[in-house]
This record gives sequence, structure tokens and C-alpha cells, in this order.
Amino acid sequence: MCKHALLCSMLLGLAASPLLSDVALMYSGYPKGAKIFSTELDDVFAELNVTAVKYQNTQIVELTNNLPKYDMVVCSTVANYEDTFTLTPYAPAWKEYLANGGVLFLLDATYDSATESFLNCISPELALKQEMCSAHLKPSPETEKTIIQNHPLLNFPYAVRFPLEKLSHWGHFTCQQPDGWILLETCADGKALTLMHPVGKGLVLVAAHGNLRSTESFDFVREFINNIFFSRKLEEKGITVLKAVPPAAVPRTAMAYAFKAPDQADALSFRLVHATADGMKPVAVQKAVHGDTVEFTAPVDVDIRGDVRYEATLCLGDEVLATKAWTVTLPEILEYKMHRKHFYPGETTLSVAFKAHLKERDGGPLLLKTSIDDVEYNSLVFNNLEENGEFSLKGLELGRHVVTFTLFQNDRQLTTVKADLFIHPEPTVRIRDDGTLLIDGKPFFPMGMYHVSWSETVEHRKAMIADIAQYGYNAVHVGITQGEVKEETYGDFLDECQRHGVHVITEFRPSEALDVIRKYKDHPAVLGWNPGDEPCASGVSPQEMFSRYDAFKQLDPNHIAYTVICTPSQYRNYASGTDVLAPDPYPVPNQPFDSVYINYRDADTEARKFDTSLWAVPQCFGYDDESTWPRYPTADEYRCMLYLALIGGAKGFINYTYFDQKFSLPKADGLWDACKTLPMELQPLLPFILNGERIVQQENDKGIYTATWTLGGRTAIVIVNGSPNTALPFALDGDFDGATIHFGVVEELKATSTGLSGTLRPCGQAVLFTP
Repeated sequence: MCKHALLCSMLLGLAASPLLSDVALMYSGYPKGAKIFSTELDDVFAELNVTAVKYQNTQIVELTNNLPKYDMVVCSTVANYEDTFTLTPYAPAWKEYLANGGVLFLLDATYDSATESFLNCISPELALKQEMCSAHLKPSPETEKTIIQNHPLLNFPYAVRFPLEKLSHWGHFTCQQPDGWILLETCADGKALTLMHPVGKGLVLVAAHGNLRSTESFDFVREFINNIFFSRKLEEKGITVLKAVPPAAVPRTAMAYAFKAPDQADALSFRLVHATADGMKPVAVQKAVHGDTVEFTAPVDVDIRGDVRYEATLCLGDEVLATKAWTVTLPEILEYKMHRKHFYPGETTLSVAFKAHLKERDGGPLLLKTSIDDVEYNSLVFNNLEENGEFSLKGLELGRHVVTFTLFQNDRQLTTVKADLFIHPEPTVRIRDDGTLLIDGKPFFPMGMYHVSWSETVEHRKAMIADIAQYGYNAVHVGITQGEVKEETYGDFLDECQRHGVHVITEFRPSEALDVIRKYKDHPAVLGWNPGDEPCASGVSPQEMFSRYDAFKQLDPNHIAYTVICTPSQYRNYASGTDVLAPDPYPVPNQPFDSVYINYRDADTEARKFDTSLWAVPQCFGYDDESTWPRYPTADEYRCMLYLALIGGAKGFINYTYFDQKFSLPKADGLWDACKTLPMELQPLLPFILNGERIVQQENDKGIYTATWTLGGRTAIVIVNGSPNTALPFALDGDFDGATIHFGVVEELKATSTGLSGTLRPCGQAVLFTP
């Protein structure tokens, strides 16, 4: 649950009965009939004490006929994405439903299937246009910032803003008729992310946020629904919430509320207290009568750290309308993030990001003193509340060490925090400081395949190993099965991989991870471990992933951790809790295939900050149905995506996938042929990627992408045409005299001492080398 604003006491009086009784949920069969989002909000509805009647979007006629039964209709993530229908024939009934007081809540609405095919059909005044946001196109701390309005529906009785500000997004909305829309949350582009529109007695709510499985997502949906219907109950009593600013998670905060009392004799009162070590301390008591407005701003002079509890009571005469309580977590004075806590030979610098949670007005310079194993190291002066520090680890012996950070202000000690770090001997597998993988000290370029193993036999998986090894693949990502865990037979599969020279990354259930690692960590086929697939989409926080990484490394410092991240805005948050950051953009056929370059480029930028390696997960699948990926890439599209990943900085790749329940790569004509020839095709280029200096020469220069690698006086050149339909010319300045084509077709090639030029066919790629 969200610790910043947790309503943990009973709602009394008018809230003694459920705030809403009948809810409908619309979902789609996505993906391919699996209906994975049909249960997305089950916990929310259970917490609200309501049972949702669920309708697949193919049941739109039945849902429309039953609209008058429901207080609210919620559309889940991708609710109309598969088997998409157009609401136009049913629009009058939906408009009438809203006019009579119904509430429509659209989640994950940044798709045409949610706007053009659904919401926009109800009424022109509700029409929205969705667009990709800078948070997705140009992810950075600045583009990912959101602005959340102090609207009462976001703050009373729950402070929804706290979980809302933690949610990610990739798209935003433009209102085609702005009048009537109330913007609750906007992005860095100034466009809407969460917004609402009254329609008659009803209300339309729209949010860009989807895949709502994290704690913050749960709190956002539950609290927002609660606030909406609680506000409605108050309005039935003649009470309007005019302003609500809850206590913030900072010391010495303040809160402000304003209510309009009903036009009746009974007085409206609001009492606020906060808990201290000495008991409940009143903060404010205010009353309003006969339609007056009560408004106050209450200082909350609390400077302790940890959980602070506030309670409020709202009464109408002698009737208690609501009693609520917040638990606000005030952060510790000194927050720190170590870039790494496991170090290997040659890694001698501890880098730490610090943040002091103090009010600027507290005043006085801040000084951080550092010691390792009680030996004093260098100090750090804070010029701002956020500072970065570097500390030398030279001379430390192998093993565990304790680093202590002590923060002073005006010679007064404010706080002390301790952390572990570990110095390891040379491992079997590690990442070099340029992101290159080393096995037994030698550079290694992983070329691998996924095999989604849970539903298949071990023999099927072993056959896959023999199949890919014959074409030069040297790595595989698999899941250990329940049978292999219980019967302890995973070693048989690892033996088979060793015989074929294939290195293994293993995925497992979190509860089994440490036991599996402990048992198999010394097997020579082991390359690394996957602490959790796509954690940001599964609600696993960066802190939890860092904790898992730490536990893995303490148990097995000889192998790497490998993490796949599917959300570009989250690359920076997960880059430090792993050895390998592996983005998995799957653009075909919904986005231009060359869009993957931006993902890999941006991921490499974040990975390099923490000496993390970048690997690619190229799209190597497609489903012959109406799913998100109704076809697999062509051979050219696949090669383009792979070479764009290399231009973007990838130091290895694991194709997704050789096999899953709906796809078998050997049956994919064209694509499988490209995959079979690729390892040998790459061989002459690999020394340059592993040990050369990469320079990106052209980055979507009128559709052309180019990078060069220099090594031993020679240059390797990779060129990609990002256009699927048009042959494009390219031109590079520099000495390319005598460059010849290793792979690809270049028309009108000119390679001279002053430049390189030619033309690539649509979706073409070329690899060239100078003498």
C-alpha cells in the first residue's frame, strides 16, 4: 500500500455502506484470447468491497443493454485492443448512461481502440487524440516529470497524487474540444495524462496509465474511485469539497482544507490531530454553518523521521460523516544510492549519489564524512541537497567491508548510515568497463536464443540447443522447470549445453532463485541469472531488483545478472541493479522497425553510467492472429533491427524467441533463414565490436544510420537504411580508401581517401571493411 497517504481507519456515517455497489469491467482477449487483463483490478474491487461484472469487449451489446445497472464502468488495460469494435451504434445508450449519473473510467487509453473507436464515438465534446510522449521518445528525468493538480478529487479523502506521481506513461492526450475537460495530471510536454469531463450528472475519467499491477497502480485506481464516490456522497448531504491539500512527506509541513457547509442548521466541523510520542496532538478545529465556507491551513510541526500518523474527523452536527487517518512516511535525513557494491580487480572507485532530506531554510553547510571499516576516508562538502561522491577502494582486501556515511551541519551530527560493499577476486564471467563481456578473461560476444520452457519437455529444449549450436549460436536464455527444481535434474540440461559450447542464462521463480543458484553456480555452462523478467511491467521496484542482484552476487560473484526492461523511461532506474541491461522493443508491425535504435541508444547511455553492459533482445517472433504482433519480421527487418542495436551500442544479443506456446522459429520462413546465417555473417565484425572504438556517424540522417569501429589501423562500417519502401543514398566524410563490402548490396559504391558514398535498397544493410 502507498505509505505516503494511507487511509487506514473506518469511514463512518454516510460511508458506513459501500460507496458504490455495482460495477462493470470491460476487457479484451489480449493477447490471443489469454485475457490477461480480465483480472487486473480484482484486488481493487475486493478492497472496495464490490463485485465487478466482467464483459469481454466482444460482449459490447450485452454490456450496453445492462448499463443502467451500474454505478461505474471501468475499461481495463487494452480493453478494446483485440477484437476492436466501434462504439458508434451504441453511443446514444452510453451518452444517456452518463447523463443519468453513470461514471466511465478508461485506463490505458493511449490507443486508437480506446479513443477513436470508443470514447470519441459517444460525443464530439469527449473526443481525444493520443500521441507518443517525450517521456517515451526522449526519456530523461526532465521528460518524465509530471505535474499533478491540487484538485479535491485527487486529495480527499485519499491523497491520490502520491501513488499517481510514481506511475509511468508513454503517451498523452490532446483534447479536440478543450472546454469541459478538467486536467488532473499533465506531462512534460504540457499535455494531459489524467483528465475528467462531467457529462450531465455523470463523469468520464481517462488515464494514460496502464498495466496496473504494481502497488502504486493499485493505490491509484482504488483511491481515485473512492474519492469520486465519496465526493458524491458528500454532495448528497449538501457538502462540497472546495480544496484539499494533504500533508506532504517532508518535515514541518502544512495541510489545507476547505468545505462548503450545507444550507441547514447543523454545523459542519473538521477536526485534525496528529500522533506524537505523547499522544494525539490537536492541530486545528474549524466549524461552518448555514452555507458558509470553512477553510484553514494548519502547520504540522513534526521533525521526526519515519511514519507519522494524522487523523481527521468530519461531522455534520452530531453525525460523524467520516473519520480518516494518514500515515505519512518522512524519509531519513540522508538517502544514498551506490552505483555498485560488488567490485572486481581493476574496479577501485565507489560512486555514490546522495540526497539530504532537509528544508533549505534549515540553513548551514553540510559535510559528509566517510569511513570504511572504521578507517576515515575523504569528506564531501554538499553545495546542494543532492551531491555525487567518489571514494577510492585501493588497498582493500578481498571480502566484505562496511562503509559509514556521517552527515554534519554546523559541526552537529545529523545522521549516520552504514552499507556493505564487497571486493571479489577475478570471476569466471564479468563485464569489462567498456561493457564487453569477459569469460575467463577473454572478450566474448553472446549470440543467443530464448526458449520459453515452462510448457515444453526437456528433450525439446535439448534439441533446440543442438539446432542453434550448429549455426554458431553460443548462448541461450531458458526457464528452469518445476520438475527440474524438484528432481534436481537441471544439471543434465546444463551438461548438454556444455557439450555444444552454449552458455546459459537461467530464469526462475523468485522463491526458488537462491536454491537454484546455490546448486548450479559452479557448472561451467552457467553464464548468468535473470533476477526477474521485465520488472517494471510486473510491479517489481528498482530497489527490489538491486536487492536481488546483491543477494545473487553474494552467493555467486562468478557470474552475471541479466535484466530485460520493456519501458524506455525506466532504463535509468534499473541500470544499476544488474550487469546486463537488455531492452526488448518489438516494433513489427505496429511501429517503424528503425524505432529500436532510439531504445538501444538511450539504454546504452544509462547503462554506461553504471558500467553496465547493453545487450539487445531483437524481435524474432510474430503471431498469425489479431494480437499485438500479428506477423513476424521479415529477414530484412530482423537484420536491420540487429544492426541498429549494434550501432546503438549493444555488446551481445538474445533473440526472442526460438520457441514459445504460440510460435516456433524454425517454421518462420525467411526469418529462420536469416537467423541461421547471422552468426557466421557477424564473425569478421565481432573483433571490432569487442575491442574497437565505436563512433556513431549518422543517426537517422534522412533515414540512414551509420557507425564505424576502428581497430588496429582498420575500420569496420555498418550502414542501415531505415526506410522500408525507399532506396536511400548515404555519404560519409573520412578516409575509407579501398573499403570493400563484406555483407549487403551497395549501389554506386565510392570508397576514397576523402569519403564513402553509395545507395542502399529499402530496408537494406551493409557491412564494409577498410584494408
